[in-house]
Amino acid sequence: MKLNLGAGPNWSREGWVTLDHNILYPFRLPRQAWDLSWEDNTFEIVFISHMIEHISHFWIEKTLSEINRVMKDGGILRLLTPDLEVLCKAYVSRDIEKLKLFIHEDNVGTDNGIKMTLGPAQALLGFLYSPGYDNFLLDSSRSKLLGGYAHIFCYDFELLSNLLSYYGFTSIERKNIEDSRIKEHRELRGNRYDIDKNHSLVIECIKEKYVQFDKTNSLLLNGPYPYRDVVDCRKYKFTEILLNFSSRIENFYRWLRRKIKKLLKYNRKNS
Repeated sequence: MKLNLGAGPNWSREGWVTLDHNILYPFRLPRQAWDLSWEDNTFEIVFISHMIEHISHFWIEKTLSEINRVMKDGGILRLLTPDLEVLCKAYVSRDIEKLKLFIHEDNVGTDNGIKMTLGPAQALLGFLYSPGYDNFLLDSSRSKLLGGYAHIFCYDFELLSNLLSYYGFTSIERKNIEDSRIKEHRELRGNRYDIDKNHSLVIECIKEKYVQFDKTNSLLLNGPYPYRDVVDCRKYKFTEILLNFSSRIENFYRWLRRKIKKLLKYNRKNS
């Protein structure tokens, strides 16, 4: 079996299982990446494209441990995420054309995306902390919703490869978008399998052994690990819950309208 983790609403291939947490797509398995439902040693291949940057650093270590758990020994993990080093180099050198290219890649197929109207810093920060509906920030009293985020963390090769190594992966290699140990890689490229080739960090590695997550030995955090969810949903104001839900519905209908427009355009072209 093969797993596409964070597949989104459209990706499907024979022989692949897909998972996405978005409640607007009920036909996807509604699980979180750090709490997978599969048994140990289930998958020969796990593919993750531009998903881990949506996960808080409070949860990424448990996520990598869970991914490792459901993989067979010798299984392949292929992972794409925005490359912190590439993004920072473009920002420091004020390479406007390169930043525009990165933004165009990231914004393809979306109504709202990363912008640079205020300069390169806005673009860089947009890749690091982009607006969205995956994560929400509350004030200290947990009574007011301050904002929603999509991207909330970023990696370079050194940081991510060290995390992968600690959680039981070996043969960790930096790949380009065309290169893969996965035999069917090229055939899969046609349906947003590998995207954003210019600003992506692409890593492949092999599961060597299972390493269970232990919150007392976190690599990313100092001090007590805030493992318990601090959000008490009962303290949300009803209007804020309604606003959140309405925003997600609106986002879904935007996606649906785009699909209908593409279908109508295709039908006109072929009629």
